[in-house]
Amino acid sequence: MEGSFDMKNITTNSYMSSKEQLDILDNSQYKLNEDILQILLTDRTTNKNILWCTDNYTKYGIGYNYNDAIEIYSIIGKRSRIIKPRTKK
Repeated sequence: MEGSFDMKNITTNSYMSSKEQLDILDNSQYKLNEDILQILLTDRTTNKNILWCTDNYTKYGIGYNYNDAIEIYSIIGKRSRIIKPRTKK
């Protein structure tokens, strides 16, 4: 169907608003593939997870400090909206 695509049972249609289409990416609607997330979080130089490298997230508690590694569990679930494009911050 024109104006839509299917990605593992996730469909967007041309009649959906931009916000609705973005909300489809919310992991409350589908389980994120942990393998892909781990690839995205891995620093290719150290083979460890990338660091937050900012104090902007310390309000979320342990694991969100400047030198803490970004873990999968720290950006999914109730914290799924922490990571945003710069234009949305």
